[in-house]
Amino acid sequence: MHSARQAKSMKNNPSPAAIFVVLTTVKNAPEAVSLIEVILKNKLAACINRREVKSSYLWQGKNEASNEVEIFIKTNSVNLRRLLETINNFHGYDIPEIIYWQVESTDKYSSWINEECN
Repeated sequence: MHSARQAKSMKNNPSPAAIFVVLTTVKNAPEAVSLIEVILKNKLAACINRREVKSSYLWQGKNEASNEVEIFIKTNSVNLRRLLETINNFHGYDIPEIIYWQVESTDKYSSWINEECN
């Protein structure tokens, strides 16, 4: 049970939006930088990490391998759909890798993401 003080605090401070991590890969660093700039400019994410990776995959029945840039994006549920649309519209691949999942984080980190993604 909540005390009257807790109930008042909860009423004045609505629950923060859920935090999501979105993962995608792009062909190269310039494409990654361009996508990251669009996402941050539109406040669709609070933090984005990128790194070069070697990807191995099946494409049209053949084993393929390529160098790519993996992009790891932290956002909230309020911006998730717009972020996914932005990635899809920007992406150069026929079938872009776009994977996302809801995550837990510290209260301070969640608050920071929600403050930045407004």
